[in-house]
Amino acid sequence: MNWTRRILAALLLSVAITAGLTLLPHLDSAQQGGLQPAFLNKGEDLTDRNIVDFMTKMQMHMRIRKVELNRSIVSIDLSANAGVAKADALQDLYELPQYIFAHTTNINQIFVRVLDMNPDPAKSAGGSLVAALDAKRDSWMPGTPRMAPVSADELSQYIQSHYHVTFTAKWDQRFKAAE
Repeated sequence: MNWTRRILAALLLSVAITAGLTLLPHLDSAQQGGLQPAFLNKGEDLTDRNIVDFMTKMQMHMRIRKVELNRSIVSIDLSANAGVAKADALQDLYELPQYIFAHTTNINQIFVRVLDMNPDPAKSAGGSLVAALDAKRDSWMPGTPRMAPVSADELSQYIQSHYHVTFTAKWDQRFKAAE
């Protein structure tokens, strides 16, 4: 009789331990606000070594002229050639912060300059400023779905409401004539 109590006690203890270990992951996920995927892409650190590969993954309408990485700030110069439409330029201004903030962990601010490249290099070697964008990570909303292809006006409203953007008179000259 004594040995049956010991076996029964050992059996109950092992069942209790197994149940406790089974509930442990559920308690952890409930504390963190729900389930999380096991292979969540948390982004990478952007460095001088991987910035070229990182930027070439993006599909841009404008050509990337220059990229500069300074700690947690990325500065990008884009070249708006004559064939770039207003919607394409706005799409690039929308995509750059979305892509960089979603896929990196160490970038907190992005400066983008859109330059109008004059075919005559004697007139302006560096190009004239068309638009400038300053995007900060705290004004970006992670987890929001990417916008489906929308009109240029909707893209412009989104960019202006989430980031600090300046359109110069050159922007108006260039894209008002195209409308």
